[in-house]
Amino acid sequence: SMEFGSGIELDDVTSLMMYKKNNITLEKGERTLLPLFRGVAKTEPLYRLALSRSLYAEEVAKEPVWKVYRIYNDSTIPWIEGRVMLMMANRPLGVGNLPYIAPGKSGEIRVMTDQEIKAEVTESEFERVQSSMVFQETEYSFIRINGEIELENTKNEAIMIKVTHLLPGEVSAVGEGGTVVKKATLLAGPNPSSEITWEVPLPAQTAKKLTYTYQTYLPLPEIK
Repeated sequence: SMEFGSGIELDDVTSLMMYKKNNITLEKGERTLLPLFRGVAKTEPLYRLALSRSLYAEEVAKEPVWKVYRIYNDSTIPWIEGRVMLMMANRPLGVGNLPYIAPGKSGEIRVMTDQEIKAEVTESEFERVQSSMVFQETEYSFIRINGEIELENTKNEAIMIKVTHLLPGEVSAVGEGGTVVKKATLLAGPNPSSEITWEVPLPAQTAKKLTYTYQTYLPLPEIK
């Protein structure tokens, strides 16, 4: 539930947000601060791990584990991206980037990395068919890969963690309640881009394993 500042109106002009306030006079050297709106936003703590693998990489790229806050926009207007400071009981939690959040949606603000949440990723090939297809005059081998993500919470408190993995290929199996979104085919090859998302609880002082299987086409190396 958002309330606009006194005397402020909002015009929604496509992607441009225009705020109107009349009767503002500034003398030379003066400055003013105009509150646009204020209200209560639902937030919840979350930990975030982003993984990705390119077609030619031998290992999965892994970002640090971040502590984030998920922010819900329950208002009727979109929130525009920008720098924000999170406060709790008048104490700063951190400074981060507020993403664009449409009405009724949520976004995440990254606050700090956390080394107490450990993550290890392993992928292993278990099937290969050499020269299984030709795409744009390039030969590709068909490969199937098993993956495991081992998470460990060394904290003395339970957490919720969101893990995403962006990979080249089609996901054929995913465990632990993960969901898959298949994206557009990569222009440089025959593979689509797929993203797996897990959001799982991780109790204190425990480890958990996430599993998945995907298939991809890998170009044969050129013979010189």
